[in-house]
Amino acid sequence: MNTAAKQKLSTRDLTRIAVFAALMAVCSWITIPATVPFTLQTLGVFLAVGLLGGRRGTLAIVVYVLLGAIGMPVFAGFSSGLGGTSSGYIVGFVFSALLMWAMEKALGRSVPVLVKADGTPVKNRLTSVVSFDVSFPDLNDVQLTTAQRLGVPLMASRAEAAQGKDKLVYVGDSPHYALMSLKHSAPYLVPRAATLLNTIARAFNDSCVTKGYPFYKLLVTSVLRTQEDVQHLRRVNQNASENSCHQYGTTFDISYNKFLLVTDPDKGRSEIVYVTPPKGILSEVLEDLRLAGACYVKFEKKQSCFHITAR
Repeated sequence: MNTAAKQKLSTRDLTRIAVFAALMAVCSWITIPATVPFTLQTLGVFLAVGLLGGRRGTLAIVVYVLLGAIGMPVFAGFSSGLGGTSSGYIVGFVFSALLMWAMEKALGRSVPVLVKADGTPVKNRLTSVVSFDVSFPDLNDVQLTTAQRLGVPLMASRAEAAQGKDKLVYVGDSPHYALMSLKHSAPYLVPRAATLLNTIARAFNDSCVTKGYPFYKLLVTSVLRTQEDVQHLRRVNQNASENSCHQYGTTFDISYNKFLLVTDPDKGRSEIVYVTPPKGILSEVLEDLRLAGACYVKFEKKQSCFHITAR
């Protein structure tokens, strides 16, 4: 089924656009001495389009040109304005980016594929784990002890969690994973848990590529639970633990039977799919991290998720 595809730019997209606009300004200020001196301005422009893609790259260039147009010294030689002899050259950057964007939309943007020395794609074998119960046996008592030691004090409400920015990290926006609708938890984790989640998601993305699978994102189903969240959850699920690890910001759940298939990264098009191979890839990643001492993992059959606590 289709999810609500995000057409709007995310906070991360806006940050990247701003960073590359600044990068183009810095490149413009760098002059390479030669018989005919030149700057790295053009390099900055091509880096923006090449690394950000047609849409975001074009917007970064437009921002850069507009900054110069309103008088900020972002052009070569710390100059500004579009009335000089190089104004056509600078405006041409925008049209070049639009052309590359149009070509990208017409031809598609290929996903990088690792290849062997002979040019054939690398497809590593998917081995999964011997047994989910054996590989991920860490019960709640084990995880709870670590959560209480490394986590934050219990929080009464989501409003209190939102104010605890000195101890918690917002995890609601990432290019590597997606959050499901959080009815009984808030999108915050302690820094070490947020780093672990990002590490798991990036390793999962990389492993999908090396094994020849499409671009899947992990779906995070639960993160920090306040005391209000626990009470609400227990009203609909009496088996829910009153002393949950999720209350300490060290613990999160990742679905193992549904994933977000990204069909068009530039337009934000994706759909939730129920597939088996990604479960094996995720289990390989989690087993490696667990054996390395980075986390505790419990295979939850009823909730269809991996219950993970950062160590």
